[in-house]
Amino acid sequence: MHWLFHFLNKPDREKAVVVVIWGVHTPDWMAALNASAPVWEDVPRLHVVLNLSSRGQVVPLKIGWGRRIVVIPLMERHIARHPRRYETLVPTMSAMRVLGDKGRFADYIEKQGLGHLCPVTYKSIESASFPCVIKRTNLNGGKGVAMAVSLQQARQLMQQEPFAGRHCIVQAAIPFTVEYVVHCVCLRGSVLWHAIYAYEFEKQHIRTAGSPGCTVRRSTIPGRVIKDLEAMLLPLEYSGPCNVDCTWDDDGRLVVFEINPRLGGSLMCPENTVDLAACLSVIIDRAS
Repeated sequence: MHWLFHFLNKPDREKAVVVVIWGVHTPDWMAALNASAPVWEDVPRLHVVLNLSSRGQVVPLKIGWGRRIVVIPLMERHIARHPRRYETLVPTMSAMRVLGDKGRFADYIEKQGLGHLCPVTYKSIESASFPCVIKRTNLNGGKGVAMAVSLQQARQLMQQEPFAGRHCIVQAAIPFTVEYVVHCVCLRGSVLWHAIYAYEFEKQHIRTAGSPGCTVRRSTIPGRVIKDLEAMLLPLEYSGPCNVDCTWDDDGRLVVFEINPRLGGSLMCPENTVDLAACLSVIIDRAS
């Protein structure tokens, strides 16, 4: 029975891992994360991958004997509903509440004294300088974002879908031709891992799901950028994956547009499988 005692007392981090992808998203995400996807070949100690929707399904308990079960929720709604009895690395609901709404995020940044790291948020379109950017507070992926070059145009936009009758914020337009997406895995606000992709445009552009793909990977990031991001995440004690839409100048001065408290779509591109594997490996290693 010596082998059984050794097996049962094996350190958790040496046990084989059962990964549960919790939730269903777009076809490109599901292709990147399905059980036979190439990404899992580079994840150590992986035993099996399950893809489950979050609609009342439960993880079969029999597969967990002697193994770690790590649940990786996909989107915000899946994080809110993931099964709590298994290991995971996810943000708290209070952190989700702040980062999941652009209005609350703007208020949070101001209260933390970090307004210099984000576009100025105006109290109203009447007090805005133009051009300005109008944003729905509860949408993502570039949806519900529009630029107005005059007060008249801003008023017209606010009377149309998707803005009419909805909660919106008005922010300063930041001139840039390169938008960065910084993908991170964090533990209580500290960045454990990151990867950077650059979206390059000929002129200032609001990036949406239909914008050009993530074709430029950056191997370096200004040192102060990670410190500035941690300044935003530490008060939230943020844990789990997140992706930051931002830009910075040649001196590393950062401007953050939003922080999405979840995995990001750039990692699901087939050419970024190595980065996705690294991201998932850190999540699995630090899950508890």
